[in-house]
Amino acid sequence: MPARRPVLPSLKPQGPGCNDSSLRERVVNVATSLPFLAVGRHELGQSKNSDRKIYGLSMLAVGLAATAYHCSSGSIRKAFRRADYWTIALASSRLARVVHGGKVRIHHSSIATDLEVVLA
Repeated sequence: MPARRPVLPSLKPQGPGCNDSSLRERVVNVATSLPFLAVGRHELGQSKNSDRKIYGLSMLAVGLAATAYHCSSGSIRKAFRRADYWTIALASSRLARVVHGGKVRIHHSSIATDLEVVLA
C-alpha cells in the first residue's frame, strides 16, 4: 500500500502562476471571469433563500477576485492570486450548503476521504 501524502499542502496557492504572459491571454482570462459575476448577480436577484443569496455573493467575489488577479501585475498579484483561491473555496462551500442543506458536514467529510484516496 503506498504511503499517504498530506492533503492540505497540495491545496494551497502555488504562487503567482505562469499564465497571463500576453495581453491576449489576460483578456481571455478576464472574459472567463464574467460568468461568475453573472451567476452571482442572478442568485442575488432571484433567490429568496438566505443561503442562496450568500452563495450569490460568494460567486460575485470569485468573479471580482479572478478579474483583479488577471488584471494585476507586480507585488499585488500574489495577494490577488491568494484571494482568487480562497473565494473559490468559499463559493464551493456555499454551494455545498445550498445543495446539501444540513448534511454539509457529512458531504465534506466524504470529499476529504475521497481526496485522501485519490492523492495517496
